[in-house]
Amino acid sequence: IQDLQQVLNILPKECTFNAINKADLKTNKIVSKELGHDINLKEPSSRDAIELSDKYKICLHPNYTLFWHDIDHVDLVKLAKYIKENGRVTKDETLVLTLPKNDEIKRVIVELGALHKQRNDKMIFEQFAYPLIRCCGLETKDGTIIETQRYNLINKTTTSSIMPLVSKLAGVKIHAHAPSRIGARMGRPEKASPRKMKPPPHVLFPVGNHGGMQRLIKTAAEKGEIEVEAGIRRCPNCNKTTYRIICGCGARTVASNGRIVTHKINMADELAAAQKRINEPSLPETIKGVIGMISENKTPEPLEKGILRAKHRVYVFKDGTIRFDMTDAPLTHFKPKEINTSIEKLKELGYTKDYLGNPLEDVNQICELKVQDVIIPDSCRDYFTNVANFVDDLLSKFYKLKTFYNIRKKDDLVGHLAIGLAPHTSAGAVARIIGFTNARVCFAHPFYHAAKRRNCDGDEDGLMLLMDAVLNFSHTYIPNKRGGKMDLPLIMTTRIDPAEVDKEAHNVDVSSRYPLAFYEATMKHEDPKELDSLMELVASRIGTKTQYEGFGFTHDTDNIAEGPPISSYKTLKSMIDKIDAQLGLAAKIRAVEEADVACKVIERHFLPDILGNLRAFSKQSIRCPSCNTIYRRIPLQGICLNCGGKLTLTVHEKSIKKYLEISKEIARKYNLPNYACQRIDLVEKSIDSLFGNDKVKVTKLSDFV
Repeated sequence: IQDLQQVLNILPKECTFNAINKADLKTNKIVSKELGHDINLKEPSSRDAIELSDKYKICLHPNYTLFWHDIDHVDLVKLAKYIKENGRVTKDETLVLTLPKNDEIKRVIVELGALHKQRNDKMIFEQFAYPLIRCCGLETKDGTIIETQRYNLINKTTTSSIMPLVSKLAGVKIHAHAPSRIGARMGRPEKASPRKMKPPPHVLFPVGNHGGMQRLIKTAAEKGEIEVEAGIRRCPNCNKTTYRIICGCGARTVASNGRIVTHKINMADELAAAQKRINEPSLPETIKGVIGMISENKTPEPLEKGILRAKHRVYVFKDGTIRFDMTDAPLTHFKPKEINTSIEKLKELGYTKDYLGNPLEDVNQICELKVQDVIIPDSCRDYFTNVANFVDDLLSKFYKLKTFYNIRKKDDLVGHLAIGLAPHTSAGAVARIIGFTNARVCFAHPFYHAAKRRNCDGDEDGLMLLMDAVLNFSHTYIPNKRGGKMDLPLIMTTRIDPAEVDKEAHNVDVSSRYPLAFYEATMKHEDPKELDSLMELVASRIGTKTQYEGFGFTHDTDNIAEGPPISSYKTLKSMIDKIDAQLGLAAKIRAVEEADVACKVIERHFLPDILGNLRAFSKQSIRCPSCNTIYRRIPLQGICLNCGGKLTLTVHEKSIKKYLEISKEIARKYNLPNYACQRIDLVEKSIDSLFGNDKVKVTKLSDFV
């Protein structure tokens, strides 16, 4: 409830604060002896806004500032004369301006950004009624529009900039609504889904080609005894050799480094024994393994883990853990209602006060997010509930220990720990789950994202439950290849030190309000580095007691997840629909040239995709659909040497041509430059040359006449 005080602090020193008779912090209203009536300083009426600007010599409130700098002097003269001669106003408490529809005036109104309704060939203005009249040098009196002395300036100005003229016509200072504009491209679509290998396995147990395309354990079991490649492990107790981690005598086996042999395994017996050991009454319909192990010692996971993962519908990653990938989103403050967590639960987690230091009692109070707390999507909550149930089953049935999570309802995940891990790194950071959101992102403190070596701009990384990682991660499964130790939680950060995170997180400003000098500097386009001394940045707090908390913000929001929960790029299925939507949006935005967008889509997306597939086609391998054997070259017999099955390509003609017709259609529709059209033609000729048969010539009867 500091909005009122912030507004009062921003007003110039000339404002006589002692003239304020009464202030209501709950409604942000003041009663001024000088103005004589209540004023909502946060959202004043248009007349109050202009009266405040006139009285205290401050610029007009941004709610009523239009894009005057987007029109020229000629447009301003036309608009002012049209309003003076054709405008009609009501005498109601709320001023309403009505203008007859005129195409030329309509264009000017749209460029100004003056919202209005159009009814029966009339344009009706409410919010911007008085600002339009006033900024044209006009005024209202007794329900009519009249000229003021300022109106005569409209034909006498000699300045090239329109903003000083608009300020003189209005009689109050009018600032540019958009002094700078920033271009942006379409970002990556948001993601919140389980991490899955292709095809997604439930257990890191090799079945070779005996499990078919889906590596099904049951399919391999139906074939009786099969041969799979795995490492040799020796039991220190009974000295037997096996591929299992646990020997039949109950002792843990030891790997014989580098010794890999082919083992004969009766999968039906192995599956039945695993089912019996964990006392599962029935097996899941589908349990998926892998073709082979890629670790140094090629040690398989116990089949029991695969049975339990399949039962709870979760999938394993290459290191034995279960991951959920999400788009990163930075957050420093939240309201309990936004994360669907009760006040009582938040107090248990340490959120006893709001960010102002008041006792936490209401779901609408704002709390400061602790550095290692995260808010996860609803879909992640559902998946982690399954993971937690799997872990509890694993603890009780496989390890013969007490359960840990005991999830009865989905909200029971609140308070539990997880590990965040970014791709291409080997260090995870511990986090605590405190709530859920319907946004498809992971909300976390900038320090936390930076600790994962991410820069908080929409990157994507994974989260795993801590107990799952502790139980199931193993160096035994780490791939034995270059980069095999990347994207694995080899190191775990339990406490984040702001001094050790990426420096980008140090550039976050933590002021509750910006000084007037900052706004003045932005008008002059000064170098931001010159303003460091004016702004309170995180960097200035490193090493002090306030490096973790006490961060301020300048603007509140109703809901951190407000807006579309999923982008159109994800809801639209076909590429044609996505491109049509993108180009349709480009056509509606004045700042965008749709032909340029179309050209970039083709040159940066479609053509590279087509050319890449062309190269892949020429270098592709050959596959047997029956046993999944891969051949670099077609055998002389023309069939699979392993099972005699028919061979097939791995890259097909259809995948190469999928964007060709779309590219040609876009080029015709948007009249793209000759260079882009010629590139498309060359690509088409390359495809025709590759797939066309020069010996076959299609002719018609008329060709012989």
